[in-house]
Amino acid sequence: FKEFKKEKYEKYAEFHGKILIIGYGSVGQAILPLILKHISNDPSKITVIEKDDNGKIFRKRNAGNGVKYIKKEILPGNLIATLKKYTEPGSFIVDVSLNISAKNIIEWCLQNNVMYVNTSLERWGHMQDEKIPKLADRTLYHTHGIIREMASKYPNAATIVSTGGANPGLVTYFAKAAMLK
Repeated sequence: FKEFKKEKYEKYAEFHGKILIIGYGSVGQAILPLILKHISNDPSKITVIEKDDNGKIFRKRNAGNGVKYIKKEILPGNLIATLKKYTEPGSFIVDVSLNISAKNIIEWCLQNNVMYVNTSLERWGHMQDEKIPKLADRTLYHTHGIIREMASKYPNAATIVSTGGANPGLVTYFAKAAMLK
């Protein structure tokens, strides 16, 4: 991991709200430096939350930069309280987690004016595809229909970008931006 100097990189956006990154596996570890490099923001307004324990890696890479790291498993019973604690209206959630209901987070974001992007439409760990009896209900087509119907109830809500994927999704977006540069 190479250290970087903030002044060295072009800033493509300015964002003054809170940023919550849910998940700090390989994608979360790749996203955080990009946010710090290319978005003008106050790093003390960024929180990374994950259930695993990548804290040692996080501290090595982010010592003294102000970004907060929280080791906490998000479950159905603590999802809303967790989102409320680390965001506010106008915030931005980057969800690169596994086994946390994207549908529940999306609905909360729509209701609370919080922007959201994720890599996939995850379900709670106890509700995996294999446990859904009707095969058609396991598809992304079905899940997207549910998300579209839900979003239609909030026509003026914050922007939600869902199922961009990690690779090729988010990786493609960043690679295209780099090539255009």
